[in-house]
Amino acid sequence: MLQERFLIIQRYARISLNFVILYFAFSLPFSYMHNKKVVTLMLFLWVLSLDYKRAVFLLKSSRPFQILCALSTLIFLSYLWSDPYPGNFYGESGFYIKNYLYYFLLPALIIATALEKRYVKPAIVLFLLSMAVNAAISYGIMFEWWSVHSPVSPKSSPQNPIPFQSSHIPYSTFLALGVLLGAYYTFTQKKLPLRVMAFLAFSALTILLFSTSGRTGQAALLGSSALLSVLFLRHYLRYLFIALGSVAVVFLAAYGLNATFEKRVNLLYKDVAKVVTEKNFQSSVGTRIAAYYIAPYLINPDNLLFGTGIGDKERYVKKTALHEFPYKVKNFRKHGRLHNAYIEMLVANGAVGLLLYLGLFYSLLRQRLLDMQLRFVTAASMLVVFFAGFSGDIFFFFSIKLLFGFFLGLSLAWYYGERGGVKPQTAYKGETSAL
Repeated sequence: MLQERFLIIQRYARISLNFVILYFAFSLPFSYMHNKKVVTLMLFLWVLSLDYKRAVFLLKSSRPFQILCALSTLIFLSYLWSDPYPGNFYGESGFYIKNYLYYFLLPALIIATALEKRYVKPAIVLFLLSMAVNAAISYGIMFEWWSVHSPVSPKSSPQNPIPFQSSHIPYSTFLALGVLLGAYYTFTQKKLPLRVMAFLAFSALTILLFSTSGRTGQAALLGSSALLSVLFLRHYLRYLFIALGSVAVVFLAAYGLNATFEKRVNLLYKDVAKVVTEKNFQSSVGTRIAAYYIAPYLINPDNLLFGTGIGDKERYVKKTALHEFPYKVKNFRKHGRLHNAYIEMLVANGAVGLLLYLGLFYSLLRQRLLDMQLRFVTAASMLVVFFAGFSGDIFFFFSIKLLFGFFLGLSLAWYYGERGGVKPQTAYKGETSAL
């Protein structure tokens, strides 16, 4: 009797969890503070309904799932050989681990081990729909029809409409992915009304992306578009050149027609020129270039394999920037942040951590899926996050962590839906990957 009641509770918890994940897909572009509460609810339902067999299957057969677990274990263990200190984002182990769990690891694990295959595509559509809603709100701010006062987006203004994100960096990253998904649905939808809606979303998000000061998202869109064209059209040279040409036309048109984008590109050119001619790194772009200059000073035989540990990373960067690095970079000396996810990972978790981190992206692109849409969505989302990492540490931004974990979980959930219960070595007719 007791077992029957538990099975009933488990079944209803599993059904409820799937619908909460769909709600999470829609709420994702909104406040990360609200999404943390959603993740807490997801965790409660997940504990009640955990499918151990599914988790074990993914652990045995899914390379991305294995790398995710290995990378997270290394990050958590790195606090054992570092010297954490309070008043610092990375230095307080409890603070960092809690946020890494809530904003990245738990969403990825919960969605991967709980979401049913039939809800994966609706979740993607809900995310794109939510981005369209965000775009409408942003246009209202831009045209001064209304204002949005959010504790997490104090920098929102008509000149830089960011309704629910903490800064232009995460918001432009979300917009870049929204543009790619809108473009995909525009070309693949067979029903004319849906194709028109997708095109409108694509157009609105593209214009908005170039109207904000988010060069991170713009660069991520450029890199992702070019690489996606090569990955998916490399066997069709005519379409490949058309796609690459279209990307070039979009960016050239944005430069000629959008004053904000033109101003940011000109500023980028001036900042790079200062770095080259004067070795002046006191700018947003200069700080990011300086990360490559300081990297050799930060890596030594003692921390090459496993790094300094997350807890000691910022203090180590500050010390090196003050006493060894010959150039003055305020951000390095004051905050100890390098604004580059890959160099940050190399310093904190060494070559092992960096290889695992890069291996996570590579394994997701190599993951063999039968469905073309999920192959594209997986590749697009991972490439956007990958290129965003060159502009900042994505594990510093709560919203980008949520985005990364969400689409990572969706890809793994679809993988299980196609292969669940099948031996890992079984071959599938027609299976392929992005690479």
